[in-house]
Amino acid sequence: MLYNKFDYWWYDFCKKHKWADWIDDNIVWYVYTKPREYYLTVRHWFRCNFNKYHWALVKQAWCSYPWDGGFLLELEECQIDKQLYYFEHHQTMVDEQYNEIMRSLRWAKHCIHVLNNECDYFHYDGDLKSIPQKRDENGEFQDCTEDEAQVYRMDFSNHFYRYDGPRVNKRNAHRFVNKHVLESEHFKSGNMDHDYYMSKCRHLYYMIRERYTDLWWD
Repeated sequence: MLYNKFDYWWYDFCKKHKWADWIDDNIVWYVYTKPREYYLTVRHWFRCNFNKYHWALVKQAWCSYPWDGGFLLELEECQIDKQLYYFEHHQTMVDEQYNEIMRSLRWAKHCIHVLNNECDYFHYDGDLKSIPQKRDENGEFQDCTEDEAQVYRMDFSNHFYRYDGPRVNKRNAHRFVNKHVLESEHFKSGNMDHDYYMSKCRHLYYMIRERYTDLWWD
């Protein structure tokens, strides 16, 4: 009650005296509000950034180079990991919106992880050989001994592509692959299943980013 009386008195006093009003606006306001603002800013920084996912993002940004799109995708994956961790520990909205955020973040995490680790989805069996060749009298290249070699050709006859990823549904392949590739024997034989799965994940990832990125905020 004493505080309320003083508060009212100080309000009336400031209305009557300009110097007191200036003190209230510039000194009292600063003392009352700024320390709390600094405290809340620091506390919020610790809540958001004092975890391994933030430091993984910092490390990735420190080591990143603009040589190709892969470096940008690796940064995005670290940021999605960080946001996913934050929302798993802090629910700041109603269940319906929260569930939508978590579902879209998890799908984005899966897609970008696939794009950044594409080599895990295929391998090759057999031997890839390089055959020495030299030009004959007619100017054509013919196989020869190693000592006579002028160029080398790659022998793929005993080198086989093996797809290790999830089952690929090609019924909607026309949405991700152009017509010429779609009609090629290479695609029909399954030797592009890895590339096709990457294309589908890339399409889904950017569709998620377009539709749901605006929800990923505190």
